[in-house]
Amino acid sequence: MPRSLRSPDRVPTLRTARLTIAPVRSSDADDLEALFHDPRVHRYLPYERRLEPGGTFVARARRGVQEGTGFRFVGRRRDSGEFVISVGVFAIDRWDRSGELGYAVARSQWGRGYATEAVTAVVDWSMRRLGLHRVEARVQWGNAVSQRVLERLGFRPEGTLRDAVLSSRGFNDLRVFGLLADEWRRPARRRRVNLSGAGRRAG
Repeated sequence: MPRSLRSPDRVPTLRTARLTIAPVRSSDADDLEALFHDPRVHRYLPYERRLEPGGTFVARARRGVQEGTGFRFVGRRRDSGEFVISVGVFAIDRWDRSGELGYAVARSQWGRGYATEAVTAVVDWSMRRLGLHRVEARVQWGNAVSQRVLERLGFRPEGTLRDAVLSSRGFNDLRVFGLLADEWRRPARRRRVNLSGAGRRAG
């Protein structure tokens, strides 16, 4: 029988060189709502997300932790506490040890490498601590920036789902990327970003 996923006693706070990446809290609701309601951000998100109140996202994040089906985080700058990114793994299948990665960066923080930094920390925790064997990401056609983040971290393109998502611009294709645990463990992969203690519990 394959090894099952680990069940964390509590979701840790992760730290990178520039970010504190903590589990979603009620106090994050306003920042999350502003993020998902920004037209420049939600153009590549599912259509219903742009209408969602921040409190609904927080409630869904809590339910995912309780059910063991998702772990969502908010990343903030360590020097200022400024909101940077929503990132997490969800749609977790405990038997197959797989999950889906999602992330969105506040427009004021674009172009600074924060997506790569935060995704690296969350994927590393998901693979090494949670025990996922496979992490999948789905990127809307045309979102070249997110695609480059995934390719930089070793995700491989695996195909296209045609007209698979309704976005603010109508139906759009989804490009599927996948990463396996043994690919992530290769030392050269995780050296790309300084995790600076990612995976340690907040103390």
